[in-house]
Amino acid sequence: MIAFRMMILATVVALLMTQAHARRSSFAPNSVFGRQDSLDEREAYPAECQGSFNVAALTAVNDMCVQCENVTRDHSTLANCRSNCFTSATFANCLELLHLPESEKETYQGHVRLLGK
Repeated sequence: MIAFRMMILATVVALLMTQAHARRSSFAPNSVFGRQDSLDEREAYPAECQGSFNVAALTAVNDMCVQCENVTRDHSTLANCRSNCFTSATFANCLELLHLPESEKETYQGHVRLLGK
């Protein structure tokens, strides 16, 4: 009976941890820093990105970094992938790690050029 209760408790904890990680990993232009208010999109835009203001491009490259973090299971991957407006070595490594087709890699690299450094 105690073992059954411990199994249920472990399952509940695992589910809660999964939900917490999913919330932390989700990205929306107004919630980059965990803010859910009516923050102007430009305020949530990374300061190091000095190119074009393009939320779609930012969302695409950020989602790729989130996917990479999910594969590596290393919590520093996301921040490192985003660093220097997505021009870091980690970003390039993520493009390779995810085994993306060349056309898709070129699309992401085009987004990074658009966002600028």
